[in-house]
Amino acid sequence: MQAAHQSSNELSRFLECLRVGVALDLGDVFVVPLFAPSAALRVALLEEALARREARVTEVTEHGRVDTLRVDNLGEVPLLLLDGEQIVGAKQDRVFNATMLVPPRSSIAAPVSCVERGRWHADSREMTSAEATLTPSIRASKLKSVATTLRTTQTYGGDQGRVWRDVENYAERTGTRSETMSFVQCLRARGPDVAARARALEAAPGQVGIAVVRGNVVASLDAFGSEELYARNQRKIARGVLAEIGERAQATVEPQTTVQRAIAALAHGHMLRCAALGCGETLTVEAAQYALAAITYGGEVFHLLATGA
Repeated sequence: MQAAHQSSNELSRFLECLRVGVALDLGDVFVVPLFAPSAALRVALLEEALARREARVTEVTEHGRVDTLRVDNLGEVPLLLLDGEQIVGAKQDRVFNATMLVPPRSSIAAPVSCVERGRWHADSREMTSAEATLTPSIRASKLKSVATTLRTTQTYGGDQGRVWRDVENYAERTGTRSETMSFVQCLRARGPDVAARARALEAAPGQVGIAVVRGNVVASLDAFGSEELYARNQRKIARGVLAEIGERAQATVEPQTTVQRAIAALAHGHMLRCAALGCGETLTVEAAQYALAAITYGGEVFHLLATGA
């Protein structure tokens, strides 16, 4: 693992190119679109590759491991897995602990967290995509625990107990408890409400991401290296954002200003660089109350996730 300052690297350049758009008021939060020049990035998404039978996600062994899944990329381009992306089936529903690029015609042991506490038996051999991320608050909690583990042990493990507590708290707040305490089932129960609001978050020309602002803090920020890549991921990001439940927090500045300040802090924060699982590099940053993790490959940022306190 290599420490570096942000003054002259692909991540700082990418952050400095981000521009904010007009904030959308969703009642409890503001959503701010992000715009930037696009790179030419050729990757497959999990749901796309699964539909074409060009990817498989399975338990690592017959007995399985809660914190690891096997991901096979059978295709000819890298497979992009998103931090906090939900996958369902096998012995338990899980989420990926980091954004990863699986090289073509290869397999990785992907670090995951369980989001279904009450089941440990296979209801399918292969897993499928839920086409949604976790909510911003749960992603933030998980990102911080994984970043701590990465700094101290150079592995992508998280705090599984904390994830289970976050899922249980979400189920209680939304009144969507499931028999196996599955976050995916909770999200599905709220599907009609989420779908009705999702139309407001459709991607605009030139858009590469969104920031979610609660009060004076950016709760989450997703940005991709191209307009096309964001458009393909927009639905799963929006479903996670809109599934969040919370009360409106008091703000003293405009949401666009909050996002600009967060981006500036992260662009000049202290960065750690390490070899990613699969291909590329993982870059992590801590700055003020924010944490960031990004995947880069060939000098290009493919995806970054930043979360606030």
